[in-house]
Amino acid sequence: MPVEQTRTPGPGWRADELFAGLTSGQFSCVRSCLRAEVVDIERHDRVLQRTSVPSMIGVLIAGTALDTQIREDGSTSLVDVVEVGDLFGDGWDSLSEGTNRAIVAASPGRAILLDSHRLIHGDSGCSVRPVVVENFLRCVMKKHHRLREHFDLVTRRSLRERLSSFLLGAAERNGYRQFTIPISRAELASFLNADRTAVSRELARMRDESLISFHRNSFALHDLIRPGNNGHSEATAARSGPGYATRPGKTSRHSEQAQSVQPTCRQSRLGG
Repeated sequence: MPVEQTRTPGPGWRADELFAGLTSGQFSCVRSCLRAEVVDIERHDRVLQRTSVPSMIGVLIAGTALDTQIREDGSTSLVDVVEVGDLFGDGWDSLSEGTNRAIVAASPGRAILLDSHRLIHGDSGCSVRPVVVENFLRCVMKKHHRLREHFDLVTRRSLRERLSSFLLGAAERNGYRQFTIPISRAELASFLNADRTAVSRELARMRDESLISFHRNSFALHDLIRPGNNGHSEATAARSGPGYATRPGKTSRHSEQAQSVQPTCRQSRLGG
């Protein structure tokens, strides 16, 4: 389904977003100077694709999207999970020929697209553009850190280590040990550079060992430990939150499955 233009968003951008500090009136200037366009998106929409509009970049202001790489043989891999406030499409101009990237909506949402060339080489007399450029550099640094975390994640030796690091990172970013992830099991497997069946099997083992419990995309962490960089494990420092109680002892697989895990907080940021 093609994206459609919708109303201008009001002020209230977060401090780590591309348009932080701008009022509605100033954003109207951004629309004119940078050709910014607000679009509504539905699940599975291709919000942006490198082969069609390489000079465009965007920021997600609602929903979740997937930054996917499409290789020459047709296979795909998940590069990043784009959530509210995240930048996407930056750096695509520098990619080598034959590398195709696409931003695909994982849920209904909204995004802002703008011309990256006008952001860099636009009207020098515009008083708003320097603010957006400063925010842009801050967003790029934040994304660079996130991608470095993802690289560290996928280079862990075992699937258990990758899953543990991913789940603990999601819990710490939410502030609770009970949370919901915004991607499917197949997308999680792609993000971890693993086979979907192997991921499902390992999650079941972790549940049977009373390390976690889960229902679909909702997870609760119990005795999970973080793999250390030196090959040893470290105790997690994730905080308790509403709806989380310390598990008093080992439970059977049957009772663990019967325990309903309800999402109690916002969607997690993935560690990539």
